Amino acid sequence: QWAMGAPAMKSKKEKYAAVLLCIRGIQTDIEWSMFPSAALTADLAISLLSEDCWREEYDLSLTVYNNAAEIYYAIGDFDKVSEATAIVLENARVYSDKLQAYSTQISVLSSTLGKSGDSIQLGLKVLKEFGETFPSKCNMRHVRREFLRTKFMMRNKSTEAIRRLPNIVDANSVACLRILNLIFLPAYTQEPFLVP
Repeated sequence: QWAMGAPAMKSKKEKYAAVLLCIRGIQTDIEWSMFPSAALTADLAISLLSEDCWREEYDLSLTVYNNAAEIYYAIGDFDKVSEATAIVLENARVYSDKLQAYSTQISVLSSTLGKSGDSIQLGLKVLKEFGETFPSKCNMRHVRREFLRTKFMMRNKSTEAIRRLPNIVDANSVACLRILNLIFLPAYTQEPFLVP
């Protein structure tokens, strides 16, 4: 019904209001695992955005394109994922706004035959932007050094004391953990010394 009424909308205000409704529809479709329907709604939301939407409605545009990329990934339309993430990466104002697009790209690369190495490299590039660096080629020497460093940090700490530590709330640390989680399986199979 929204798609049929879209041509009747003339003002940007009406179109942006409809985009907000599309976002709600997308979220509902996702909750019910209705990904093809969510993809159609995402297409409609994108079509309703103006050419200067990133300047006029930055947060709305970011939400629409990130959601669209995730939905396209869910239905396996990797060309549309690439388009949507490229638009986000081109228009994002700050690096943290690029994270969801990068995460989606890493997921696509991880699930594409022969692209696991690329997903690892992209993940390491993103982590480097947050100050988390890894050697370009890990070996047992790196593993031993990090193991000993961690063991030293954990000295005199009981299991109970570790359990009582507060949860991580720093947004950058949480983002890094998310990226590490995404590249864990490809790294385990391709670069085992990254995840001993």
